[in-house]
Amino acid sequence: MYKKVNLELATGEKKDFGFLACGTTGLRYKMTFGQELLGAITSIIGGLGSEGLTRIIAASHAAELNGQDAVELENLDPETLQAYIGIAGSGNLDVISRMAYIMNQQAEGADMKMLSVEGYLDWLEQFESMEFLSHAFDFISIYMNNRGSSSTLKKDPALSIEK
Repeated sequence: MYKKVNLELATGEKKDFGFLACGTTGLRYKMTFGQELLGAITSIIGGLGSEGLTRIIAASHAAELNGQDAVELENLDPETLQAYIGIAGSGNLDVISRMAYIMNQQAEGADMKMLSVEGYLDWLEQFESMEFLSHAFDFISIYMNNRGSSSTLKKDPALSIEK
C-alpha cells in the first residue's frame, strides 16, 4: 500500500513524504533493526488495550475528516491523550519511526542494500520530535492494510470443493 503523509520538519515547515508497505517491509525492518515488525506492532496495540486503540483510531479519523494532516495532541481529551502517551511510554515509539523509515525508503526507490541504523538516524533528524507519535496510527495502518488481499475470488469457495 502506498500513501503520502504530510509531516512537520524540524524547521517547522511541512512536507509530503511517500510511504510504501509491501511484502518485503517486515523483512527489511528485521534485517536493518534486528526485530520482528509485526511482533513489535502487536506489542504496541496490545499495550493500548481495546479502549485505547479505539480512541486512537477515532482521533485519527476525526483529524482526517477535519482536513488535518495529523492528530493534534494538544487538542485531545485526557483519555485519548493518555492512549497516545501509552505508545510513547511503552518503549516502542521508535518502532513507528523505524517502520516509517523503511516504508519511505521503499517508496523513494532507495538502494535497499544501503539501509542502516545510521541512515535511519540521519533520516530521522529532519523531523519534529513528536511527529511520529501524532502519526502513529497512519503508519500502522499503511503497514497493516498491506496485510490484506485486494483480489477477489472467482468462485464461491464452498462450490469449488469437489466431493
